[in-house]
Amino acid sequence: MEQKVRECKRCELFMAMKDMQTKHKALQQNVLESKSTVEVPDVNTQKSFVANQLQKPLIKGETWYIIDAIWFKQWKSYVGYESKDHCNVSEESAHPGPIDNTPILQGYVTIENMTTLDLALKQNKLYVMCVRITYFGLSFELCCSGKMIPLPRNVIEEGTYSKSLKVEIYLWHLKICENSKPNVTVTKLFSRIDTIRKLEEKMRREFSIPNDKEVRLWNRFMRNLYEQLNSKDKTLQDAGLYQGQIIVIEQKNPDGTWPREMKKNRKKMVI
Repeated sequence: MEQKVRECKRCELFMAMKDMQTKHKALQQNVLESKSTVEVPDVNTQKSFVANQLQKPLIKGETWYIIDAIWFKQWKSYVGYESKDHCNVSEESAHPGPIDNTPILQGYVTIENMTTLDLALKQNKLYVMCVRITYFGLSFELCCSGKMIPLPRNVIEEGTYSKSLKVEIYLWHLKICENSKPNVTVTKLFSRIDTIRKLEEKMRREFSIPNDKEVRLWNRFMRNLYEQLNSKDKTLQDAGLYQGQIIVIEQKNPDGTWPREMKKNRKKMVI
């Protein structure tokens, strides 16, 4: 059984990498075609550029990229990023090659064509964060190689009472379903700062519910314990949702009644 699970994960990883490579094929070709006219910056320019970028503060809405920490360490050695890194500066043998994220892709899963991080990954040990302009600066001379699978993450403002900026490494996996089919769930990815309104829009698309159809959203804690999500401008985190939560969408009946209310009334009549 464990062997089958590992094989499935390897297959899923392969498909994710193949999908990302296909999506970036056009970009790769454009960069490759212009490579001959591009002057590669020297190691001191690279080092200074990246150092300045990494010192910049987080900006809400900005995109940062996840990079394998081992590759980044090799790059630092190649450009002499730190004072101790001076033995192999500029040597071709020390060149790290294209940005390669395959080591940190082990254990990943793909949802909605997006590669998600394994929760066990630790920043600065297995991955580092680079702002977008730095990310493409590092990969500039090497083009968008097949191994350079971009892993973008956005800067968000987190916190209910005390707000702070952070790079949202892990998106939330929420299970969504229709009230008429509570046991048939679909896993979707959401940012914790997405609103209930955005959640509703995504559920409408998933279940092909017209925009003019009146609906209600419910946070399902247990089989018979529901909480209505009626504040559409609230973020998911402010609404008290969490990873793996089940969200139910209920459609109003043509006669103006709600299925859940009808169900409650029938139970009262039985009692």
